[in-house]
Amino acid sequence: MKHVLHITPSLPPTICGVGDYATTVGSRMERVQPGLKCRYLSVGYRSMKQDSGTLSSRFFWNRVESGLELFKRCSFRGPEVKLVLHCSGYGYSPDGAPRWLADAIAKRPVFARDFCIVTFFHELYATGWPWRRAFWHSARQRNVIGDIARASDGLLTNRPESARWLERATARARGTVRYLPVPSNVGEPDELPGFDCRRTQAVIFGGPVVKRPFLRGSNAEKTAKVCQNLGISRLVEIGKPFQIDCKPFAAAGIEVVPRGFLPRDEVSRELLDSRIAFFDYFPDALTKSGILAALSSHGVALCCSSSVSNPVEQLLQLESRTTSMQYLMEPAADVQLAAIQECGLAARRWYAGHSSREHAKLLCAPLVGSNTE
Repeated sequence: MKHVLHITPSLPPTICGVGDYATTVGSRMERVQPGLKCRYLSVGYRSMKQDSGTLSSRFFWNRVESGLELFKRCSFRGPEVKLVLHCSGYGYSPDGAPRWLADAIAKRPVFARDFCIVTFFHELYATGWPWRRAFWHSARQRNVIGDIARASDGLLTNRPESARWLERATARARGTVRYLPVPSNVGEPDELPGFDCRRTQAVIFGGPVVKRPFLRGSNAEKTAKVCQNLGISRLVEIGKPFQIDCKPFAAAGIEVVPRGFLPRDEVSRELLDSRIAFFDYFPDALTKSGILAALSSHGVALCCSSSVSNPVEQLLQLESRTTSMQYLMEPAADVQLAAIQECGLAARRWYAGHSSREHAKLLCAPLVGSNTE
């Protein structure tokens, strides 16, 4: 039996997108490659608590003080000589520049020099204005991330811009560092219900950056009108609680249902019940949005803010005006249910190319040298 060890900053039940990614893709790797077994080691700088009642013995928490100790933990856990390092600087160091980790990978002890290390870069480095702390950490972060990349046997990431940066930092040929948009960490339904079987429900899922353009002041008024025009009678809010301007929705006869944080299976049910979702994010980082991945995997039609509608349309390859983001957001548009459904199906088609299975295939290939097509 072949073993793969995933090294992460944290693991469930701690809320962390990187840990969720590791366990989601790891379980898929076991299905893609028969006989392969994944295990997980959390070495983030924050202290962890293990809930032994819900986690299997394949999850481990350790405070690692040196690279030698890191590799001793790896070898102690069995015959794991294949490692997947999930790199997000702030998970391993408070300043986002984990020099200890870069040194550990570059200066492996003798018994670990044959280990194959594939690093998935979830983040590279921070940027910001000179009066922000991130600005002063950025150069050090770039140096550390570059060293980790150069010491790794394989590189993967989630943005095309990140892939190009890693190629330059490691003197690799253009196109040799692969990237895939992130998968959903709240499930990937095998089948989608038709839109006529879904409730007349909209969903807004995420933090303040997603919700603010739709749920305050004049933006709330526009959102309520869009809901009315699209035949939506219920708006479900998921994630960190947000102060919603409820008056426009009440006036339009739309029920607002704050759900807060939910287990992933309940989030999945709400998404499958929803016809549309209101979405906003940073236009240059759409491929690393777990929210966009979750909505797309569940085939929910996207109603985007003006700042992100064109980039999302290009990403999903929406060419028809009647399925465009801007058209769905026009309060006076005569939108048919079939057009809404086509928008949701386009999102699902886009998602199929970077599902957890596609990530698993990409990670299995350099690790075990198998044909996973």
